[in-house]
Amino acid sequence: MNFLPKKIKGKTYIRYFFSYFIIFSLLILGFFFIIRNQLSKRYLEQLSIQSEVQVDNVAAELTDDLVFLSQIDESLCTNIQLIMSRHSTDRWQEYQAYQEIKKYDFSNKLINAICYLPSNANRVLTSNYTVSYKDNIFHIVDVNYYEEDQVFYFHPESYFNASSGQLIPVYNDTDSCLIYFPAQNVRREYIFFSFSIQMR
Repeated sequence: MNFLPKKIKGKTYIRYFFSYFIIFSLLILGFFFIIRNQLSKRYLEQLSIQSEVQVDNVAAELTDDLVFLSQIDESLCTNIQLIMSRHSTDRWQEYQAYQEIKKYDFSNKLINAICYLPSNANRVLTSNYTVSYKDNIFHIVDVNYYEEDQVFYFHPESYFNASSGQLIPVYNDTDSCLIYFPAQNVRREYIFFSFSIQMR
């Protein structure tokens, strides 16, 4: 026989229910945090792996581009029209050299223009941009947007005698320019570099 009144019986069931509910809730909450932690770890590991792969791909692509730019430099070193223009002040030879340089424009995404300055000349050969050389400084200007704040100033002296080609960022007030300056020494018969201007 059941001697407990209904009120006490009901309170006991409610206490049991709440105690089991709290234990069950703590278990579910603990399980949730464990799963969340495991998923976060797995997600971060996956993200790290993807980032490493992307960085490796970019590094490989950049290396290929730099090797290609180095090959262009080697090709320009041995180009007969450019060699002849270094030893002549004839305008026809200068025009032929300009045509040879123009062949390499846009051959790579790192190249918008190639600059070539023979030591016997006072004019820089380039295409798509106006480039002048005054007081050992290159002044690079986009022909479409000539304003004083749009000029890029490049000082090559500090980059001579490097053992390998260098990527050099140059900035003006609004845009940036990435210059590839191949390994060359001061006694070289010409100065060569290529660049790409990025509009902001």
